[in-house]
Amino acid sequence: MKRSSGNLSFAAALLAAACAAFGAAPSSARPSAAAGESAPRPPADDRASATRPARAAMTIYAVQGAVGRDGAAGCRAPSDDSPAAPDVATPEGRSALAARLGGTDVVELGAIVAEFDAKPKRRDGFGVVAGRRIVFGLATKIGKDGARSAQLALQERTAARPLAVERLALEGRKPAWVVREVPGAAGTCVAVRLAMQDEDAPPTVATAGVVAPDDKDVVPPRLLEMTPPVYPRSLARELRDVKVGMAVVVDAEGRCRFGALEKTPPRNEDAAMAALDSAAAARFAPAAKNGRPVPMRWTIFVTYARD
Repeated sequence: MKRSSGNLSFAAALLAAACAAFGAAPSSARPSAAAGESAPRPPADDRASATRPARAAMTIYAVQGAVGRDGAAGCRAPSDDSPAAPDVATPEGRSALAARLGGTDVVELGAIVAEFDAKPKRRDGFGVVAGRRIVFGLATKIGKDGARSAQLALQERTAARPLAVERLALEGRKPAWVVREVPGAAGTCVAVRLAMQDEDAPPTVATAGVVAPDDKDVVPPRLLEMTPPVYPRSLARELRDVKVGMAVVVDAEGRCRFGALEKTPPRNEDAAMAALDSAAAARFAPAAKNGRPVPMRWTIFVTYARD
């Protein structure tokens, strides 16, 4: 296999640095707290309930038609604090959320469940917005005082600078939003919503309009083509193989519009990025229900083996 390219290493290193240990955000980013300051702490009663592991749902959306009066991007984070997840299963629901985000239409690309614990955890993935792959890195942890916090990094795959590096504090059921314009795609934005889940919530999140893998009336997607992942330079001296599992959303055209690593390989950000690249380029025969192609949530695996 080919060795890792410089661009691969750069993108992987950028997300790794953005998520590592909740360090200070680069000056080019737009953090939610001023440099040197901590993100706001949740109320005392919320910190007390957060001393045990908890989970949050992260959902990524593509927003269209977000153009202001002067022609600039009109995307914005919703101003309300509703803890209820947006209902985008109907055209009316999509229009309502799009208006809140400053656009005319919105598509829910996919979602993951992120865990909070005393030991920092991380999830990496991507969503395709206007044909551009937006890579995300989400790091989560519970502080010694029980405060739940997260740091989110967003980057267009081939860009040299991040779209956002945001440190977020989750207060009770109040969701946190990060909304950014997608460079080179006029009036298009990527929006990310992060909200705590109830203790009895399922470990997965449904995506509007996307069939779940346990739907027995659906023929699942079938892999047709997957470009072998670039062999990461960081694995050159590894003595063991690395297997990476990914949750993906395969759309009705047989392309991955969303993907998230189930677990980021430790100290192998290059392996993570190469796996995401491989999934994004893969082609499938889409899932079918009653003979019609439908988008479906699915799981694929990429294995890095020594020659």
